[in-house]
Amino acid sequence: MAVRRSKRYMRNTRNRSQLHGAISSKGLEVWRHFFWAKSLDTDEIVPVLLEYMLLNPAHKERRQQPYFHVNGSSFAMVRCIRLGKKSIQPAHFLSMKDVDISRRILSLRFGRNICLEDALTGQVVTVDKDIGERFALASAGSASWDLQVQKSQSYGYGFIASRWVTASRLIGLSWHVGGLRARYDGDIAINEEELKVDLASSYGFQDKIWGGCLGSDWIKLYGGYLADAENGEIASDDSLSLFRHQRTVLGKPEGYDYHIIYVHNGVLYDFSSDVKRNVYVFHEHDKGEFVEVLFEAVAVTQRLVIRLTVDKQMYNTIQYPYPGGGNLSITAVTPVSGELELFRFIPLGGWEREIHQTIHLSVYESSTLC
Repeated sequence: MAVRRSKRYMRNTRNRSQLHGAISSKGLEVWRHFFWAKSLDTDEIVPVLLEYMLLNPAHKERRQQPYFHVNGSSFAMVRCIRLGKKSIQPAHFLSMKDVDISRRILSLRFGRNICLEDALTGQVVTVDKDIGERFALASAGSASWDLQVQKSQSYGYGFIASRWVTASRLIGLSWHVGGLRARYDGDIAINEEELKVDLASSYGFQDKIWGGCLGSDWIKLYGGYLADAENGEIASDDSLSLFRHQRTVLGKPEGYDYHIIYVHNGVLYDFSSDVKRNVYVFHEHDKGEFVEVLFEAVAVTQRLVIRLTVDKQMYNTIQYPYPGGGNLSITAVTPVSGELELFRFIPLGGWEREIHQTIHLSVYESSTLC
């Protein structure tokens, strides 16, 4: 059952590694940062995803050898993913002895790659025949970045079982915690392309995924911005994020968990599935060159409807390693456009639309579209 946690608990969970006890030898943890950058050569806006990843840290292997270990591999990875038509995913692999993580603040040091509360710096290079290339976790290329981070909005949400249940791996646990609307400022270079990241137009988002079982069903929506459906005015303080994940109990699929957070004019609307009365609808419809996506969450007095249009030409594949070996394949698509409607139930009057906004420059991730 989902459990609400204090803001302090959420902050600590997001900051420090959660791979301890039995799950430290059968677990994956990924700190993720998404933002938009502008090419200095072409003025094109470019979507970028930076990831700091730990896999089975208790093994403490000296060399980065994915899937060669009898119980699954153990390594750290820093990856820069340029999404879109010119997709590239250079990465750097490290052994656990090169990883340093603070237990009190967000301070990740993966070799020379650093992730702090207010700054990101790093450099990664992948060459042909690199270990990441061979196991589909990276592609040949290079990237370097020096960024400042400003958190413009923060909220914590997630789900967790007891420590005993988690350590025994009775429940497949995937945690989406501490969703942060963030702004980024600085410079990033991907191969020979120089990019500028600006606070006002970065439309960033950061979060963390961790757990002992990734499952095989993954739907996410994050990043970008919302605008008024009538006049097109950007709602700079509003945000929307969605995570749908298959829950497993005793190794068997057991329904889905939903985490849907919508913030409008300083009001947070939480349609997450720890409220048992909530009802959900999800559909992906293939329309040829496009896929139409429908989400609907119905609470007692409120109803949230999200419609998305996904362009197949913008498909990118991202691989995440399973703790026990093999990969989970995700299709990431951006930019994604759509609309959002919030309805309120009026006694004797039915559903009345209260908010209508359009969705721009978001990322849609789906394991079902692969």
